[in-house]
Amino acid sequence: MSTAALMRTERATRRAAVPLDPLRSGLEALALFFLVQTALLLRSQHLAWQFFASSVSPRWASGMVGPIWPDLVAGVLPFTAIALSGVVLARSGRRCAWALPAAAWFAMSFFVGGPGHVPHPQPLGMGWTPPAGTPINSPAWWAQPWAGALVDYGLALLPAAVIAATVAAASPSRDDGATTVVDRVRALRVRPHAVTALTLCCFFVWLAITSSTEATNPTQPWSAAPGLLPPFLFGLVLGTRRRRLLWAAIAVPVLFQVDAYSFIWPSAQATASATLSVLPFVAMCAVGVAYRPMARAFERLRDAPLAALVLLNVLNVADAVLTWIAVRSHQAVEANPVVRMLGLPAKILLVALIGLILYRVRPRAIVWGVAVLVAVIAWHVAGLYLTATV
Repeated sequence: MSTAALMRTERATRRAAVPLDPLRSGLEALALFFLVQTALLLRSQHLAWQFFASSVSPRWASGMVGPIWPDLVAGVLPFTAIALSGVVLARSGRRCAWALPAAAWFAMSFFVGGPGHVPHPQPLGMGWTPPAGTPINSPAWWAQPWAGALVDYGLALLPAAVIAATVAAASPSRDDGATTVVDRVRALRVRPHAVTALTLCCFFVWLAITSSTEATNPTQPWSAAPGLLPPFLFGLVLGTRRRRLLWAAIAVPVLFQVDAYSFIWPSAQATASATLSVLPFVAMCAVGVAYRPMARAFERLRDAPLAALVLLNVLNVADAVLTWIAVRSHQAVEANPVVRMLGLPAKILLVALIGLILYRVRPRAIVWGVAVLVAVIAWHVAGLYLTATV
């Protein structure tokens, strides 16, 4: 064994001799976050009371300044989501990618804000927000968010870092580094069905972002991207390697995006609206998780051309029906000149004939037509959503 290998083995032995407890680290990080937020919120509460008391009256200030526990709950939920995302990914074996979704949430928070917003990260805890009465030109409006975001995300990722370090210390060291490089290069082989599935998933995300932006805030293009991209990335990294951890694909986006105040002061309308508002983020996470199952489905369809032919015709009929509904309701115009001249039944028969020819000549190519029609159906669904909301 070489000297370098002996040194690596010795370092791994020393690391393994120091026990790392992920549960203890997680509880300590949560407790520290809770204490820091409590101190900051109490300080903000005191400063806000002083500001309102001096500007209006002490009695009015007492009525304006409320308890701090709702803000504590509103900060603990996204903190738990970030910590849970890292822990689940580290437990699922993502030794290097466990921090990617948290990094995406951190980066995307720069773009949260209306016109005139100075880009800076958004902290997880509410205590980092400058209190009422802070001058608009005060450096606290950018310094505190920066400090808060770094502290909050660092504490949230601490348990996952402990798990990743524990796994790295327990894993056997390799004597030949070249073997690892070769294995990684072989693992990155481009497979057509995997590329097709990933392209479709990215297309679904693009449709969701553009449709949501058009429905809610058309004056700011891509305004929905900061909220929808990180859940998709989390689902993509999570995958289906360990199915018993798939519950996190629902828990993480719900904890991060849910409006806690709608449940703290509940009403039927507010609670229902808050519940429905998290569904797009859960759907984006599900799209990311569906990448590998979709790739496997395309691979199986390529080897089962008869099933692919049947699915091709089913999707083609669904496309024809949805197109007919959109044209009849004056929500779309038929752009295909052949269909305008011969009608939708001719399109159904034409696609069926092309599929039958492919089945005889190139049966494994039918799956690519299925992928195209899946994208077309997704386009129809986005159009129906815009029709219902705009």
